[in-house]
Amino acid sequence: MEIETTPVEVIVSKTVKLTLNVSVVEKETGNKITDVDLKVIDSDGKTIAEKNTGLENTAVFRFTDDGDYQLSAMHEDYIYELVDLPSTGIQDIEVEMEKIDLSNSGKIEVEVVDEDNSPVKGARVKLRFLDTDMLVPIEPEITNRSGF
Repeated sequence: MEIETTPVEVIVSKTVKLTLNVSVVEKETGNKITDVDLKVIDSDGKTIAEKNTGLENTAVFRFTDDGDYQLSAMHEDYIYELVDLPSTGIQDIEVEMEKIDLSNSGKIEVEVVDEDNSPVKGARVKLRFLDTDMLVPIEPEITNRSGF
């Protein structure tokens, strides 16, 4: 007796619950800002998606899971922005970023010392936001032989 088999194609997919169409503009002028690094962060502070707007000044994100998300936007010439995101639907998000100048920026100098008050060379230094305790989204700095 011969057994017959028939191939069956099954497509499994999740429903997209949130679509974000993101663009970034300069706060003062409304001009498009290109080459902005975007990250979507969940409620635990974990990056779940990242894209760059490139020259087109847009990025699209699609999510199949519910969650409380925030969008971070970073560009070397602008102040970092963090935006609370809606949880469902198709959303057009325009992020406004403020250009960095002497009136809205500063410099932080950190010295790392050990228990004997001696400089620590090679320590990784990261900053946290005081109000949210989330890490500031910049690469850590490594201290020099003077502990700075």
